[in-house]
Formats: sequence, structure tokens, C-alpha cells
Amino acid sequence: MRPLPLALVVSSAVAGVSFAVMWLWTIPIIQDGSNGWPLMDFADAQTPVADMHGYLTSMSPAGRDTYLGAQRVLDTVFPISLAGALGLAIVLSLRARIKRLALVAALVPLVYLYVDLRENAAIAGLLRAHDPTKEAIELAMIYTQVKFLLLLMAGLILALGLLSRLVEWSLKRI
Repeated sequence: MRPLPLALVVSSAVAGVSFAVMWLWTIPIIQDGSNGWPLMDFADAQTPVADMHGYLTSMSPAGRDTYLGAQRVLDTVFPISLAGALGLAIVLSLRARIKRLALVAALVPLVYLYVDLRENAAIAGLLRAHDPTKEAIELAMIYTQVKFLLLLMAGLILALGLLSRLVEWSLKRI
């Protein structure tokens, strides 16, 4: 197997395993420690800041320790491997059509990675604060929204790349 496809397989596998471990191990502990609330990483724009403040201040020590420990490690490995997989898949799907511009398109997953890691740092700061400020909570929520928008953009770019490959393949068969 060539290096790029192999790297795509490895990064996809790491992303899948880290995601599965989060869903099966750390997320249930955190949700138990927060009265069933989802992780801050999934807060939507309509969630009131007061609710997020209550979430942060009422979280159990076990939930907080898991969020700042194992979840933080897994939530660092996951976006790194996901961004790698998306970037490689974008390059592999687009490079035959748009050559070096495929590398520019692959920057979107890297920007996603940056924002996701900033979000993780902001959430860790909120979890460590005794009385998190409204501004700090809003900033973390903005990072969350931007992260999902960038992930959607990367997915759309990949879908377009795969669609172009499918069209190219279909035209060759006709």
C-alpha cells in the first residue's frame, strides 16, 4: 500500500477507536456526573449561558476529573486523527482534478483541528474555574459552533471530491 492511503487508513482507525472509547467509557461517566447533560463539546448556540454555568458548577468531582483527564486525552487524539483522515481523503479525492489546489482544500480540516483544540482548552479552563465567567462560557460555545461548521465544510469538500471521482469513473465506463 502506498504511503498516503496507508496514512489515511491508520488515521481513520485511530479516529474511530478514540471516538468509540469516548462514547463507551468517558462520556457516560461525564454525563452521570452532570445529571445527564451532554458534554460541553456538543452545546448548541441556543443553550443559555446560565444553563452552562449551572452545568459547570454542579458537575461531580468524578465527572470533572474524567473530563479533565481521560476525556481530554481522547478528545485531543480524536480531532488530530480526524483532521488527518479528512485532509488526506480530500487530497486523495481531489488531486487528480485540481492538482496542488487539493492541498489548499485540505487546509479546512487543519483549521477545524485548531478550533477544536482551542475549544478543548477553553472547556478545560471552564472546568478548572470555581466561578466561570459569562464571557469564557460564550467563547467556548463559539468555538464549538465554529468547530462544527468547519467539520461540515470539510465533509462537503470531501463529498464533492468523491462525487467528482465518481463522475470521472462513470464517464470512463461509458
